[in-house]
Amino acid sequence: MKFNEYWFRPRMFGWGWTPTSWEGWGVVLLALAALYLTVENVEGWARYPALIGMVCALVLVSDLKSNPSFILSRKKSAKKKE
Repeated sequence: MKFNEYWFRPRMFGWGWTPTSWEGWGVVLLALAALYLTVENVEGWARYPALIGMVCALVLVSDLKSNPSFILSRKKSAKKKE
């Protein structure tokens, strides 16, 4: 089984990434489940550092497994149109 090199691509508009493979969707679903379980089971102020850590982990994985050349190619094609 061959794994896709890039799990996410940059969004066309706005900030962030969009999943492009089953691995990317799996990471997003796992992060949502972890966030939900943390909100439901952790009491008081202790939940906030956990939530911040999980969001940072999701952003890090998305950034590491995204295709940076996608943005560069889009910017080059926009310059050619001008």
